[in-house]
Amino acid sequence: MSIDGFLTFFGFLAAGFALLDEVSKLRLLLHVKRQVLWFLFSFALIGALLLPEEPSKDVPSYYPGPISNFVKWADNTASGAGGMAFLILILWAVVAVFLYKTAWPTSSSLKKLSILANRLATQGRYLELVEVVKPYIPLIRRDSRRDLFLQRIHDWLAAGGPFALSISDWMQLGKQPSGWLRQTKQAAFKWLRRVGRKMISALALFVPAKREVSQTATDLEILLLRSAGLRDFLTSSRADFIIDLMEFERFSTEDFVTDIMNRMMTTPNSHFFRELRLMESTNGRGSFVYEDQLVLMKSFVLNGEFSCNHGVWKPIGDGAITQISEDREYREKLLDTPPENAQLFDDPTFCTVQLFAAMVGTAAREGIEDHMWLMYMSIISKELVEMHSHWSGADPEDEFPTLAMRLIYEITNAQQDWIDLHKTLPDDNYHNSKEAVNGWDNASIVMWSVRDYARTIRYIVSCSHLPDRFKFDRWSSYVRFISKIQADGRFRFLRSSLINEAIEPHDYSTLGNLTVQLKVMHSEIDSFLRYDAEDVGAALGK
Repeated sequence: MSIDGFLTFFGFLAAGFALLDEVSKLRLLLHVKRQVLWFLFSFALIGALLLPEEPSKDVPSYYPGPISNFVKWADNTASGAGGMAFLILILWAVVAVFLYKTAWPTSSSLKKLSILANRLATQGRYLELVEVVKPYIPLIRRDSRRDLFLQRIHDWLAAGGPFALSISDWMQLGKQPSGWLRQTKQAAFKWLRRVGRKMISALALFVPAKREVSQTATDLEILLLRSAGLRDFLTSSRADFIIDLMEFERFSTEDFVTDIMNRMMTTPNSHFFRELRLMESTNGRGSFVYEDQLVLMKSFVLNGEFSCNHGVWKPIGDGAITQISEDREYREKLLDTPPENAQLFDDPTFCTVQLFAAMVGTAAREGIEDHMWLMYMSIISKELVEMHSHWSGADPEDEFPTLAMRLIYEITNAQQDWIDLHKTLPDDNYHNSKEAVNGWDNASIVMWSVRDYARTIRYIVSCSHLPDRFKFDRWSSYVRFISKIQADGRFRFLRSSLINEAIEPHDYSTLGNLTVQLKVMHSEIDSFLRYDAEDVGAALGK
């Protein structure tokens, strides 16, 4: 390899870089600082080998001793100085690629990343955007929160270190203690703290504030959370990136979660429908066959704290209610004959029920107290019941004449499963403790499910537009479920609550007392079932 060949290679390298588009250039320059020292060392060594015409005889005197010895040694090898330079060039290329592929995110590269992300988003290259930004997500989150080591040190010093004022200190500034001695002590203490704050805060000048880095990270968060095109892309691709963005602690994160969930619920074959369908496939050991594909569900269903902290239940529940009440085409579909079981996973309300059933079960087993999503079931069932006022009734003797009735049936099944948790949860679990299942003062999933199930039954029984067979079947199922709960012992309040809440809730209800309607319906159920649930008949006055 000659000096001319080396310069030609270098020229082609520069020309190739110049021909790249701006986005590709930015991607290559993202980790350029890591390459500088290796580039300078390699090309300086190549130049040292190629500059002398006869390296073994005529080595320039300005070469350092080690370099001079290396050049002579290389010239005496079989490949010569030119061959050694070529080998170093190949080694440079291999190491350069390795350094680029293994580069770790740094705060200094966030500025280039911000420019690159904006251009990728503008050009609609969302897959590249996700691949480029994903490794930086933890760094962006920490930088925007000013949680890096130097940022925390600077802010701590700037606030006065151990003499910093807390919020409670600020609130106490205007209050004066009684007595001149206490007032003197307080004044002296305040003066000493003020002096301490000024002395400590002066030290913050010697620690980098990195405010530009924090602002850049904040801009990146806002870009990722507000990009409508990125949301469309994420609806059916890269579910893992949705979870990453949900971890951003911003007010706009809630808007992102709401919008992405609404998009998934109205987009066929989105993550929402696809993963819930995959959850139905389990093996003999109870594990999911396609667990590696359940990206969203691993966070939503298997991690109750995540679902609770990020409020994933709210946009899903609200989305289902909105579609039922406002989407005219969907309302017509709900009043049609239900599809086959396999096609139910194309229905957003059915998938919502399945997701809530799994989430509430996880919350109960993990002992999570905050479970506001549970109460959506009775609200959804109310909407499904009331919409039958526009139903003409194709064949009221069918078990489920409409899709809406099939969905009501699925909701009651889920509510029964939640109440049945009292049989499997340990006694020290928050939701199954003695205090939780013997009153209404605790946020027990078991007891709140009792209230919600009873409320659903009341909506069904009081609706004059539902066919009698459907109402009779749901009431029979309700009584049969009550009969399976012990009438005395630890869960007697649970059983009595199911009865009393269906007749007249302990709190206010616009439906009032349903004794008359329930008495008529109860008289028609199987006599053996009435015998197993005598306390139901007694409560109804029969």
